[in-house]
Amino acid sequence: MSDRLVALSLSEFAHRVSDRSPLPGSGCVAAAVGALGAALGIMVLRSAPCEGEESRLVALRDALLDRVDRDATAYRAFLDARRGGGDTKAALEEATRVPSEIAELSLTALEGLAGSVHDVRPALACECWTAAQALVAAVESATTTARANLPPDELGRGGETGSRAAELDAHRRRAHELLADVDRALGARA
Repeated sequence: MSDRLVALSLSEFAHRVSDRSPLPGSGCVAAAVGALGAALGIMVLRSAPCEGEESRLVALRDALLDRVDRDATAYRAFLDARRGGGDTKAALEEATRVPSEIAELSLTALEGLAGSVHDVRPALACECWTAAQALVAAVESATTTARANLPPDELGRGGETGSRAAELDAHRRRAHELLADVDRALGARA
């Protein structure tokens, strides 16, 4: 039996998430939702002349699946460091980096989907919309998780936003812009 979260059935994964344990948590779920959004985007693009974008989404889906377990590993290392007096700064940095990657990967998948939406068959508009929504949810969740893990000096002081927090906020804004683009493109074809 595998210890990998991605080796669990969807039902087993959902049950593990609902346990009292902090793992798997928000970063793992964000990565899984992003992977599902990318997977649905792949299905949509397979019906359109978007072979290059389809293969790019396949790589992004697989990278997001990998981040499900990487996030669990990073957060487990942080919890262990905090309990055992280990290097909490390094562990927290990794627990911030992985969800940041999840946000970036999900955003990149959303950009690819949004850039190809005009080629999507009208019969797959609902699937395209759902894929875009899942990818936005992954970006939102992952940026929130990464932001929660940032040290106070990275968040900024006196109302100012630190550079890493500002970058995460920019990812969220861009995801919503892309979702609006998808919405307009699909609405124009309805």
